[in-house]
Amino acid sequence: MAEINQYRQELKDRIISYAMPEFYKRGVKAVKMDEISQGLHVSKRTVYEIFGDKEELLLAGMMRQLEENRSKLENFAKTQAKNVIDIISYVYKLQMERNGMVGVLFYEEVH
Repeated sequence: MAEINQYRQELKDRIISYAMPEFYKRGVKAVKMDEISQGLHVSKRTVYEIFGDKEELLLAGMMRQLEENRSKLENFAKTQAKNVIDIISYVYKLQMERNGMVGVLFYEEVH
């Protein structure tokens, strides 16, 4: 059972890692779940078993990004920041890095 859960978690991570750059570059609306499954060489059904729909996948990816940024910020605050201005500047730096990855199509409305 532990092996199955580990496999599912690894697959979930792979799906997020593959999908988020696609969402950022091409836009959420343009990226299809079957393209994600083809890119990862897994069945579309497998992707839908892990994520019920594209919105669930996007939310998981955004939550992972937030957690990664929180972790980076904590590490920076503990090891490098000299004052609160350093921390605020680092927050903006992280945001600008993410903005550099995100194309305008990412913000296109999904219906």
